[in-house]
Amino acid sequence: MTDESIICRHAYVRALHGAPEITRVISLAGVRIALRFATMEAERTFFPALAPFETEGAEADEQICIWFGDGAALDARLIPDKLPENPHHYHRVTVEREGFISRYGPVTGVYWLHDIVEHTAYAYYPSRMSLMGHEMSSPLLPCLYFVLKRMGILALHAGAVGTEENASLLVGRGGSGKSSVCLAAMHAGMAFYGDDYVLLTPGNLVYPLYASVKLNQDMARLMSLEECRWFDTDDGRIKHVYLLEKARLCLAPRKVSAVLLCRVEHLPAPQAERCSALRILPELTFSAMQQAFDPDPAVFARLAALLGGTTAHVLSLSDDPGQAAELLKNLLSEAEL
Repeated sequence: MTDESIICRHAYVRALHGAPEITRVISLAGVRIALRFATMEAERTFFPALAPFETEGAEADEQICIWFGDGAALDARLIPDKLPENPHHYHRVTVEREGFISRYGPVTGVYWLHDIVEHTAYAYYPSRMSLMGHEMSSPLLPCLYFVLKRMGILALHAGAVGTEENASLLVGRGGSGKSSVCLAAMHAGMAFYGDDYVLLTPGNLVYPLYASVKLNQDMARLMSLEECRWFDTDDGRIKHVYLLEKARLCLAPRKVSAVLLCRVEHLPAPQAERCSALRILPELTFSAMQQAFDPDPAVFARLAALLGGTTAHVLSLSDDPGQAAELLKNLLSEAEL
């Protein structure tokens, strides 16, 4: 156990205040992860978007210990020596050594650590009030990313839907229409894996990662989603965050056979144009690496291999996401032939 791990462990134990921790075991793409919460507030904040993946039994492959500082500052020994002069809100400072990686947000005060040898990660947040919407709709993403990456599984910033036989990844930056198309496809009867983050195995099978979806109120009414849990902002746009019931998520994996780059064009009807993998690769890798702050060349190679074995399209969208859902069905049906 590293010195940093020992410091984190002691801070987590202090946050328990003598009370028993709350443990929830989830299964993501076959990896069992024990989420250990120091308080009920932490559990209620971070667990809802992961609740459909809860599984029985106490044994786990990895564990993540989560706590709020609530007035207890992060131990100064965990703060990196070199910090940027003018950090932005999403800035993360990484410290990486053999068997150990940590991330610190100079503006937010959030700290994550993954001790690879001990199969344990730690997630410290100053307080619930300091959280941004995406930290509740996509909870514990940095910890989950590195825990799962160690198992060969990538957490991708992408949406995914499928048919009985295969699946399609929808990629693009914020505002590209991924969420609207994925939710419309689910409404049309397609298998739904996620609108913002999904998991990809070494065999290019796709699994869901979160039960949360971000969409506008019109689409929420179409999906009969009533309870808005949080608000999230993306490049100045306010999105409503809803939680899906387990029955709406597809937990059975599908192999990815197509990757589509979404863009809003306000066309009379959506169009899907075949393109080379080189057209999509920069966008997919930028999106994946930016969201995870992981410039690992191996991730680039994995995504290049994925695109090399699938069909690639640019999906130009109309104002009706339902039309795009039908187009997706047809594309995946063609891939099955």
